[in-house]
Amino acid sequence: MPLTVVLTVGIDSLLIATSRSMLQSAGYVVISTQTVKEAIDQFRVGDFDLVFAGDSVSPEARSILTAQV
Repeated sequence: MPLTVVLTVGIDSLLIATSRSMLQSAGYVVISTQTVKEAIDQFRVGDFDLVFAGDSVSPEARSILTAQV
């Protein structure tokens, strides 16, 4: 079974930890970041199947992330 790799970004460390735990328990490999810049850097060097921006990411930062992805 192929691995599904998820990149998450969010400012709230508790929400990031919770979402990471839930995704990992569902069998996903999760890379978590706390800034959009960090997420973009990870995206450029990784092979991700899904990018998840948490609610704590501002609409402006979400737009930047979306454009880069």
